[in-house]
Amino acid sequence: MSKYLTVLPSIYHVTLRPGLLSSVNREAISYFGSENQKLKLVEELGELQRAVTKDLMGFRDEENILEALADCYIMLDQYMRIHDFSAQALSDKIDKRLVRLQGRMEG
Repeated sequence: MSKYLTVLPSIYHVTLRPGLLSSVNREAISYFGSENQKLKLVEELGELQRAVTKDLMGFRDEENILEALADCYIMLDQYMRIHDFSAQALSDKIDKRLVRLQGRMEG
């Protein structure tokens, strides 16, 4: 298993073509450069924020939300690759944050 975000498809039961995420994202980082891809992540996160805001205002566009989520997923994977963050490190943080959230809900 890759050490990057390939952990998330198992969490969300997303099925991706084998190797496509890693190969395309490696090529994109090389082609566009790390700094440009970091800026692209910020742009994609902004698009997701706008889509969610529209949903909150009663103008839900499922297709737009799914596209924004997919773009953010791709760019987050690239960000993890740029900084050489491992899937295990992310999994550990997710576990920690979920336990913290659970504790808040339990009072």
